[in-house]
Amino acid sequence: MGILKLSLNRKMVALVASLTAALLSPISTTYHAVNAAEVRPRAQSYQTLDSVIANWLKRPDLQNSMIGIEVMELPSGRTLYSLNGNKRFVSASTCKVITTACAYDAFGANFKYSTKLYGSGAEAPKKVAGNVVLQPSQDPTLTRDDLRQMFVALAQKGLNQVDGSLYLGTVAGGFDSWTTYWLTEDWGQEWMPPSSNLAVDKNIAQGNAVLKAFKNINLGPDTAYNAASQALLLAGESAAWVECNTSNNTLSFFRSPGMSPGAPLVVANPSAYNEALSATVASEVGVHFSNKRMKDKIFYPIVEHQSKPLAAIIQTCLYKSDNFYAQQILRTLGLGKTDVTPDPISRDYRDQMQVQPSTLESRGLARVSTWLGKIGVPSSEFVLFDGCGLSRKDGISPHTLNTVLKHMATPTVNGPYLQLLRRYSPVNKSDAWFAYKTGSMDTARSVSGVLETVGGQFCAVTIMVNGHRESVSALKGEIDSLVGILDTIKSIKFESVKPAAQSSARIKGSTTRTGPAGTIGTSSATTAAGKTSSVVGASTVGANQTGGNGSQTNGNAQGSTAQTPGEVTLVEMAHGSSQAPRTTTKAHRRRH
Repeated sequence: MGILKLSLNRKMVALVASLTAALLSPISTTYHAVNAAEVRPRAQSYQTLDSVIANWLKRPDLQNSMIGIEVMELPSGRTLYSLNGNKRFVSASTCKVITTACAYDAFGANFKYSTKLYGSGAEAPKKVAGNVVLQPSQDPTLTRDDLRQMFVALAQKGLNQVDGSLYLGTVAGGFDSWTTYWLTEDWGQEWMPPSSNLAVDKNIAQGNAVLKAFKNINLGPDTAYNAASQALLLAGESAAWVECNTSNNTLSFFRSPGMSPGAPLVVANPSAYNEALSATVASEVGVHFSNKRMKDKIFYPIVEHQSKPLAAIIQTCLYKSDNFYAQQILRTLGLGKTDVTPDPISRDYRDQMQVQPSTLESRGLARVSTWLGKIGVPSSEFVLFDGCGLSRKDGISPHTLNTVLKHMATPTVNGPYLQLLRRYSPVNKSDAWFAYKTGSMDTARSVSGVLETVGGQFCAVTIMVNGHRESVSALKGEIDSLVGILDTIKSIKFESVKPAAQSSARIKGSTTRTGPAGTIGTSSATTAAGKTSSVVGASTVGANQTGGNGSQTNGNAQGSTAQTPGEVTLVEMAHGSSQAPRTTTKAHRRRH
């Protein structure tokens, strides 16, 4: 027994000695050979912005869709990231940012629409010795009650009797308009009534609208007079519209089966309808017309109605994503001048339909295109067919929208236009804010806005996705999540990539920018406090440069954008993730 214990003790001593020697001996580690250019000294907390977004691009709901993203530093305009940033996408309602920003620049925040009643002929006491002309202004906010107040004011002046008739004044190129570039299914829907010179209640009639001396006729699919109308009424789109026929004083009502008689109706021919509505309202307040067409000689203003300021109208347009407001604002841009008096030669809106070579919409689009060029947007990066974004033919690049936002943000990044956008304001004021506009319709989803990150950096951010599956709820969450990721950026810095090492030291998913003549621009370093040094020679990503998306196979660019000497954007992210902005707006299907 004693010999056994002695043997065990000796073995334990030997084992302890062996373990001690092993612990005290040098550790042998095998290192793999690494290119020195690949391992660049940097703080462990920094990562490339491209790698951050590349991880987001791998999400399942984004596969098989076309994606465009641009993140632009403000106020410098330096591109921090671009994936198809110069490519055109169906924008949906982010197009409204362009239309409203152009109008804000052109007319100013305090501009007001002015709708007037003019008298013609010699002025006389207690009556109008000629016609009364209702001169429209394209005001998208005018209501039936506003018309009523105008005729009440006319009566209060003692001008209850009019020797002539009431008619709408002319506006060159101002036809009733519903563009053929929209879808058939958009007809007869509240989200897109026709535009017109005189618009009342957004050209929406409530129920069986009553016009004096007009007979109501209710029609449906069985009485529709063409195949297109019949197909639309039977398609389950809940279409409804009313047509005004002044030759026989009838109102024809078209409704999809099952719709309530009191449901709103789109006014199909608003000029005729609103002229008849104006006469009805005038009669209701005691203003009477002889309905004789008298010869116009001179015009003099009698009553004026002014809208609320343009800033408030634009805010409503952006908050509610109102297509009708956007189209009327586009027509205002096409007007050129905003104080239009009646034309005594072409005295009736019907007369001009045969002679005008262009429309307010076409002239408005031309004005928007010129403005975009002046603020630095290449003409190749946008194609516009309307002012609201409802057309699937519209094509707008992320860079176009970011350039507009940069211009409107001004060098101080607090331009008053930004206050008109919907804004995400967290309770914790140290967190980020995002002033934005969304766009959404079948197969197209986008968001564009100005972001202040938790570190105090300002960026214009545009994300556009086309060709996704029809349900947009999951996609909306993914887009919101990317904005939520970006708003946790704590600081930004730039790191040069050596030309010789570029091909072998490519950082997966990195974005390259070059200065003039291919030289590397002087980098700016943005601190957590938001202080940015000057940027020299910074430029945007070229049209053929796209940000990486890792191993995606959804048709977007793969791998790195570091094709030429330049820099990579490095970001330090705050710990945790801030709440993603709520970019949801209450919307009808397809309207935004």
